[in-house]
Amino acid sequence: MPEIKYLFVSTDGKISVPGPAYLDSPLLLDMENSHSRLTLKDYFKAMETFLFKNHADKFENAVGVMAETDRPVPVGEMENVTLCSVKIGAFYHIARVEATVQGRKIMLALSAAFSSHGAECLMRDFSNIQALQSGPAGRYLPQVFFAGEAGYDDIPSGMGRFVMGLGEWFEDFHEWHFSVNPDTGSRGIVLWDGKTGKHFLKPAQEEELFFQIALILTLCFDPSTARQVSKWHHAAGDFIVRVRNEHIETRLTTVRVYQPLFDYGQGDTDELFIMRLLFFFLDLGVRARMDRLDGIGEPVWADDRFIYPVIDGFFEGLKIHEACKEVTGEQTDGFRAFLSAMSCDDLREVFTPLEGLYHGENSLDRKLVALNLEAHAENFYKVLKDYLA
Repeated sequence: MPEIKYLFVSTDGKISVPGPAYLDSPLLLDMENSHSRLTLKDYFKAMETFLFKNHADKFENAVGVMAETDRPVPVGEMENVTLCSVKIGAFYHIARVEATVQGRKIMLALSAAFSSHGAECLMRDFSNIQALQSGPAGRYLPQVFFAGEAGYDDIPSGMGRFVMGLGEWFEDFHEWHFSVNPDTGSRGIVLWDGKTGKHFLKPAQEEELFFQIALILTLCFDPSTARQVSKWHHAAGDFIVRVRNEHIETRLTTVRVYQPLFDYGQGDTDELFIMRLLFFFLDLGVRARMDRLDGIGEPVWADDRFIYPVIDGFFEGLKIHEACKEVTGEQTDGFRAFLSAMSCDDLREVFTPLEGLYHGENSLDRKLVALNLEAHAENFYKVLKDYLA
């Protein structure tokens, strides 16, 4: 087995080698709480055992896929192997696995859950992504390889259920959030680039980001079952961004919930199609505007200028569904006609059941929606009418 190097990314984005004292420190479960008995060394050892012992054959196959070797890559052929702890998330930890194969650097993402709830989320997340990979949204999602029970012999018994999952690592993609630009005093979107530091996107790039987010989520929507990516949130870092030559590329990293917003009942009537698509569309318009300042600060409601790219991204996704024969031209035309016939009061009324969805979620988000929903409905209506004209 190759020598394995441990690394970690600090809060300022620097990559460091953990010393003995750091390895013996308690394993953080989130940004505020630590595990009562497990250490950071236990985390690294568990990752090592998961990949190189318990699931070595699957790991070798995944490396072969990423290296495009047309065969599994035996562990003995891997060089410069590193396990780098990158992020502590709300549900599970993220690490980057690196190995050199025939001179080519291969990078994979290893997610790890250290609670029963986190384990359920991780397994459900992997299952949802696998279900979407063969559809039109697949190119915007990570390839996932396998997930399962983790642990190693030195971890004390009774520590609960540990689950890990291996998937594709999106290189040079970064988390982003709304932030106050210190140079201008105005609010914009900042990209958390670990290599070059944080920098603000240009307004056109910000709007392109929202267009792509709406496009991806619309491609994830299943017109036949009304299943959709639900309870996603900018503050959770669900979408990541890469900037190349001023061009924006967006990826969706997680699908924690994939189910219909409501119980619409069974059937395939035109009326049912319109109702399913309408609630998805309006929920998309609301959730796209919700973030936290710098990811963890006060709730943020995105400016009205982001409404248009969200609507545009939605209809572009609908075109792709039509090209994939998942909806018909008649259904698309019928939906546009339905929207065109709606009054502002009609639209406001449809938003009412949606508001109930946010009541069961985070209290800060609930208040944010309550404060802004009426104005949002009016502005959304105006932009939509102009778009459909």
